[in-house]
Amino acid sequence: MMIKLKEHRDEYLSIFNQSEEERSRTEKIRLDKQEQDNYNKQQILTQFEKKVQAEVDTRISNEDELRKYLETKFVHFHE
Repeated sequence: MMIKLKEHRDEYLSIFNQSEEERSRTEKIRLDKQEQDNYNKQQILTQFEKKVQAEVDTRISNEDELRKYLETKFVHFHE
C-alpha cells in the first residue's frame, strides 16, 4: 500500500513540472491505471468470494453427510 501511495505522490509531483498538455495526458494515464487497479481488486474479491462460498458449500455438505451417517448408526444401534 505504501508503494502505491509513493507512486501516486511521485506522479503528482511530476505533473506540476510538466506542460498543460502533458499534465492532461499524464492525468488520463493515471486515471486509467487507477481504474485498472480497481478492476483488478474487484476481480480478486470476486474470486475470493467464490472460493469462500465453495468452501462453505463443501463444509455444509460434509456436515450433512456426517449427520446422516451418525443418525443411521444411531438407528441401527437402537435396533
